[in-house]
This record gives sequence, structure tokens and C-alpha cells, in this order.
Amino acid sequence: MAGTAGGREDLGLFLLPYDAVRRSADPDAIGLDFLRSTHEAAADGAGWDRSTLETDPGRLPQLAPRET
Repeated sequence: MAGTAGGREDLGLFLLPYDAVRRSADPDAIGLDFLRSTHEAAADGAGWDRSTLETDPGRLPQLAPRET
């Protein structure tokens, strides 16, 4: 993804141009790589406990459906 995505630090934004994804040989991979890298940057920047956040969802207890 190098050279494709960027950011606007003054606005606090991560940017991935639509054309870069559309023209990519593997748009799914470029999108997933962008999402992973932005999550890592945001989580690290905010000081989040990533080992807790990034747990295997299968290890979490199942929630009962809400009553409506």
C-alpha cells in the first residue's frame, strides 16, 4: 500500500483514495491493509491496550439477544 494512502495530520484523518483502490490488482487486500494500519496507528496513538482490544472474538462470552 506504500504510496497509496496518506493522511492529513492537521485534520486528524487517514486517507485512501478511491481510485487507488479501484485500480489496484487486489482492492480487498489494499482496503484491509489500510484498515489494519489505521487501527494500529489510532490505537497506539491513543494508548489503547491493544492486546485486550484485539482478542479472538471467539473467546468472548455470547450475549443474549435483546428483548424488544
